[in-house]
Amino acid sequence: MNTSDPLQLFDQVSWDDFRMFLEIVDAGSLRAAADQGTFSISTIRRRLPALEERVGEQLIKRSVEGVQLTPFGERFLAEAREVEEAVRKLARITRLGSDGVRGQISISITEGLGLFWLVPFIVDFQRNHPGLTIDLNTQMAKGDVLRKHMDVSVQFAPPEEAELITKPLGRLHLMLCTSPGYEKAYGLPKKLEDLKDHKLGFQAAEQLDESAFFEILEIPPHRRFVSFRVNSSVTYYELIRRGAIIGVMPTYLLAMETGLIPIQLGPHYHRDLFISYHTDFIKSAAGKATVDFLKNCFDKKKFPFFAETFFAPEDLAGQAIIPATRQLFPQYLKAL
Repeated sequence: MNTSDPLQLFDQVSWDDFRMFLEIVDAGSLRAAADQGTFSISTIRRRLPALEERVGEQLIKRSVEGVQLTPFGERFLAEAREVEEAVRKLARITRLGSDGVRGQISISITEGLGLFWLVPFIVDFQRNHPGLTIDLNTQMAKGDVLRKHMDVSVQFAPPEEAELITKPLGRLHLMLCTSPGYEKAYGLPKKLEDLKDHKLGFQAAEQLDESAFFEILEIPPHRRFVSFRVNSSVTYYELIRRGAIIGVMPTYLLAMETGLIPIQLGPHYHRDLFISYHTDFIKSAAGKATVDFLKNCFDKKKFPFFAETFFAPEDLAGQAIIPATRQLFPQYLKAL
């Protein structure tokens, strides 16, 4: 295993073996790797011993706590990471090509932003670049741009990998809100302390911190009762729209004709947005067009609700950009 060229390892080990090994290490156990990754548990249990026999050393020690790399496994991991990056880079080059804005690109974005904001814009983006295939991944889990086939991500927490280009993209301002149906049934809170007597709901997912929002609302731990806790942005929006709860929605959504009622209470909550992508992704025509497109979607001058300064939805509603933005959502939100 002492080779200066990691690609020479393919003489002994296939890419599927490398990928299986990396998925086990990243997941922390064989079972977790099977649940989260590419290979079934029976395949892992069959192929891992075969891999260790092929390289002539034990790679992983297995226990009830998970897996632990042997000293040789640590060295093998370093080589496997180099092979992984080489394969990923070749795959990106092959997908994107060099002839104009064409090929295949993958975007990871948080679920709510993907559904309520990006989708109406991205339809025109693909229409303007018909040679482009877009893999759009909308989820609250952090997009793993470095190893999970994602070319570019928009998320709340910036990745730590130095190999990626990461830049601030904007700020998502969030407000309490509810529907006319809720107001009719329960009334609206007049001050922060009234919230303890209302039906609250939150979206519980990666990158979202429910306890931090409770602290901003100054609700003590012993009074933090939640009527609904969901993991889906669509379900959460629907619960608010149907009058089941007071929830939290971004100001860009409240500034449009959603029928929701913003509730102005206390300090404002926000999450900063970051865009991350591979250094070689931006070198292709497709990559540059995609990054420019995403930056334009969150342009603070065009869309002031993504600026660092908080604007109340009613203050934004009269601006010229809001009617233009609403045209992208003619019956979109009402049809949900």
